[in-house]
Amino acid sequence: RDKIESVNIDKNADACMPKIETKVLEMSTVNPSESKAVIENDEQKKEQHPDEEGQSLGGKQEEQKTIIFAIPKKPPKTAYEFNRVFKSLIKDTESLQKYMYDVVTPDDYKRVFSKSASLEAETLSDIISAMKNIQDISSEHLCEKKTLDIMNSIATSPGFEFALMFLSKGEKRDLEFIFESLEKKSIDTSSARVVYKLGKN
Repeated sequence: RDKIESVNIDKNADACMPKIETKVLEMSTVNPSESKAVIENDEQKKEQHPDEEGQSLGGKQEEQKTIIFAIPKKPPKTAYEFNRVFKSLIKDTESLQKYMYDVVTPDDYKRVFSKSASLEAETLSDIISAMKNIQDISSEHLCEKKTLDIMNSIATSPGFEFALMFLSKGEKRDLEFIFESLEKKSIDTSSARVVYKLGKN
């Protein structure tokens, strides 16, 4: 009985080429011309029989779920705590609205951002963007007076003037949108417009 020994072909020079292996087959025929070797590609094996590592990764991906953060019942004690909760809720406008308007009071904003380095430019930008989105989709359910109170409270921070300098044109348009929404509800924003360096409407 003739034997066709296995041949391993491994082209390290080309990482894109698959490694090809041939099985050892015992041939019953004597005529070498009639002998055939069955070549199986490793990549085909992997598709039919995924290895344990692949199964493990797939399982982990299937287990991934959207994490829903609970709204705290108490206001933040520091700017760091405010930012941490704020960022965890930023993709859920309804929950973020409850946190910013119901949990955190205007006085809390004053206290949290009372230190000179507590209100960063990024934080101010994020708050403006969030309030614009809240006004845009939930204006019928908002207390407009509280919106203005929050804006005024944030402006009392020692770092407010510096953070205001870094607002982009788009963020200033968001500010304008917020004030115009308040003015449509007969809220006087003239003083706040001066503080936020916006012209009169």
